[in-house]
Amino acid sequence: MGAIINPRLCVRCKGKNLCGRPCYFLEVLKLKAKHLNLKKHEMLASPPSIFVGRFGYPHVFIGSLGVKGENQARCLLHDSPKEWFSKGLSVREVLERRLEMINSTVKSCVRMNSASNAIVERIRETAMASNPVDSEIVFRKKPVLEISFSHVFSPLGLRAPVEKIRVVDNLKVDRRVEKIVYDTDLRATEGVGELYRRGVDENYITRVFSAGLLGTKRERKLVPTRWSITAVDDIIGRNLLNEIKTFEKIDTSALFYSEYNGNRFWVLLLPRTWCYELIEITHAFTPNPAPQRMLQPTPSRRTEIYITRDAEDYYGRKSYVEETAGGYYAARLGVAEYLHRIKKQAGVLVVREILPYYWAPLGVWLVRETVRDAMRKAPKYFDSAEEAVRCIELEMKAKVQLHRVSRILRTKHYQTRLSSLSM
Repeated sequence: MGAIINPRLCVRCKGKNLCGRPCYFLEVLKLKAKHLNLKKHEMLASPPSIFVGRFGYPHVFIGSLGVKGENQARCLLHDSPKEWFSKGLSVREVLERRLEMINSTVKSCVRMNSASNAIVERIRETAMASNPVDSEIVFRKKPVLEISFSHVFSPLGLRAPVEKIRVVDNLKVDRRVEKIVYDTDLRATEGVGELYRRGVDENYITRVFSAGLLGTKRERKLVPTRWSITAVDDIIGRNLLNEIKTFEKIDTSALFYSEYNGNRFWVLLLPRTWCYELIEITHAFTPNPAPQRMLQPTPSRRTEIYITRDAEDYYGRKSYVEETAGGYYAARLGVAEYLHRIKKQAGVLVVREILPYYWAPLGVWLVRETVRDAMRKAPKYFDSAEEAVRCIELEMKAKVQLHRVSRILRTKHYQTRLSSLSM
């Protein structure tokens, strides 16, 4: 299966069926997915978690994500990126948890009013909760396995249209969140920033933002999960950068490193005013023709690599990134948090090498948490950027000359505006 498929297509696709043939990734997951004896009437435990789709916008599906047969403490592990990272869960282990979650969906217009669907309101109430929630669900049809991947949000598995939702727990809402949600004069971007400053986890912020619970009364609407994750990373990152740009530059080049699930990250800080670039180097692979073994794909004999990159200068970007998608903003946030903490600014080059062992996308949380982990570790210091870049090139498995790839490295040191960047 898939032995003749161009590995370039697999790098782009990862489960989206761009080749039109039986997909190695999906077939393996379907073979290994836990078969639950689901009925039309179930009791589900939610971490809590919701999902808002984007297809058909402004009429989209909104769903509550829950797990059957799990107590409330265990269901938390099904939607907790920080826990996944801290426990070092493998790609397979994360997927097994996500594929057990049931997406109980109903269709709704993104703009809601007093006559909104009662099911939508129950889901939105769940999104506000800070504690796991038990719900009684009545489905229109039995849930079916519909695996969906994304480079932004975590994978989803079981899905079914819902006829009725009844929350059987008393919902607890974090007071910090409750205050912002009920402030209908506060803009959504200001609400996101305020929640972050008060120490609310970005996963929680994304959930209430996606549920349309932030913003002024007129602007509130459902936000597709794919967009809300990136929007929250971008808003928080820009808020931090507004302060970072007032700080002094770092004194010397520093190189940070971390690795997780075949994703290797080098973060190079340069003594210059703020600029930022993310370079992603992906190794091609060929799917294993024996999926029943549930092994990772093997590296392609052609040893092809594919490079994507996006950058910004001191004045930021005016448009969404073209190549690196939500990972760009997730990595930027991890670095910005570190610079804000040490009260310094720097030019930043993030190099991500994706090895074949990362065989299914898990979402941008992996980028965010791995970069954060890198910034918690002791760095290597260098007298010049050239020495630091050479160190990265020697450690990478791909043979890439970064000076030929990077836009930031081609500009003069200590340059404030990177005029050579095409924003």
